[in-house]
Amino acid sequence: MKRGCSLHDEYMRGARFIRGDRAPDYILYLSEDGYPLMVEEKGGFVEGEVWEVDGETLKRIKEMEEEDGYVLREVELEGGRALAFVYPRELLRGERRIGSSWEG
Repeated sequence: MKRGCSLHDEYMRGARFIRGDRAPDYILYLSEDGYPLMVEEKGGFVEGEVWEVDGETLKRIKEMEEEDGYVLREVELEGGRALAFVYPRELLRGERRIGSSWEG
């Protein structure tokens, strides 16, 4: 959850910002609810942020994200590897492709 996004303050309280980074071979789609869906796509990239969170924070975020179909997995970033919530392509149902970044 990037800084400035609607759920950031609620879920990221106490988290430590590490750096901005890019996830190659992913792209964003916009859900019907107005939230970004990070989907694997060769040749694309997603601009994002890397955060350090404690186990309880990760548990809370995971419960919320998995309810919407996201899968927590390790992804390759330009600056290393990190856990990220990825939306399975097979769950897309006509959502609009929005590109590499989202400012919600």
